[in-house]
Amino acid sequence: MEYNVYSKYKIYKSVEYDENGNIIDSKSESDDVNITERITGKHNIENSIRDNIKMYLSYPYIRRVDVIKVLVNKII
Repeated sequence: MEYNVYSKYKIYKSVEYDENGNIIDSKSESDDVNITERITGKHNIENSIRDNIKMYLSYPYIRRVDVIKVLVNKII
């Protein structure tokens, strides 16, 4: 079974560094990111969302990712 999955994420980026070069979370900006994917198998929907979050968190300037919305439509 195939599903069309629309997910929306809020991505928080850090914009400041302290005197040691560490990223400061206090002042951060955010962007909304929309992803539409075609996923085979219902159990793979959660895995896909988890992989998307891991991908964004792997970037050094991204501090937090929030899942705002997930819509799942079955493809006939």
